[in-house]
Amino acid sequence: MLTGGCQCGALRYALYAQPEGTHLCHCRMCQKAVGGPFAALAPVRTADFAWTRGTPRTFESSSIALRDHCPDCGTPLTFRYAGSEWVDVTIGKIAPYFLVAAFDLVIVTAAGIWIFDVPFRGSFLTLGAFGFVFLFVVLGLGVAISTVSQSQGEAIQLAIMTLLPQIMLSGMIFPLESMAPGVRWIGFLLPLTWFVIGMRGIFLKGSDLAALALPFTVLVVMAVVVFGVALIRFRRDLAPKQRDPIDETPGAGATTVPT
Repeated sequence: MLTGGCQCGALRYALYAQPEGTHLCHCRMCQKAVGGPFAALAPVRTADFAWTRGTPRTFESSSIALRDHCPDCGTPLTFRYAGSEWVDVTIGKIAPYFLVAAFDLVIVTAAGIWIFDVPFRGSFLTLGAFGFVFLFVVLGLGVAISTVSQSQGEAIQLAIMTLLPQIMLSGMIFPLESMAPGVRWIGFLLPLTWFVIGMRGIFLKGSDLAALALPFTVLVVMAVVVFGVALIRFRRDLAPKQRDPIDETPGAGATTVPT
């Protein structure tokens, strides 16, 4: 069973089956509904979906489409076609950002090899493993920054404060050996430092994963720690506070979406 709800906690829902065909919708209505370039939606049959707290307000965005949202905080929660047996639940969007970042990694790697003639002597599988873990670390940093930021401006400032040391102290531009000992140690706390070490080994030396065990292990530990901290902060500070006990089973006090 999966559960979710709105930002203020007035509405809660439960899914009694796994969503099928999770996708991104780029239609103009979905863009307006979520205030972004796309909406991430998880379809589930209406028989497997139920409101377990509160009653949503429904907006008829077109002659065939209905969108449920919280009447108190305005959080968009579901999309459904009139008379359909399916309801699409609005979900978080970290996965699409991961896919976009992975696509960027592929483009940059291809450009380096075929346009700028950067030698590549390693394994694409090893490169993919390093890239996968590194993206988890940096996306985890983004989530962590979001959990501690009180405004968009604060989030931008924290992102810049995180990005600049990565560029200047990771060894990507200036060798770590040439840095003063007082600041060199900072570089070893940055995920980009270990990613650069791995990329140089893969591209220039043809190193395998066993030879790069240290930087790879450090990135894995960083990914676990950063995502763990972000998850703890999210559950503690951003998760909606319970207004009353939640009964996550359909019954008294729960309104089931009609089929």
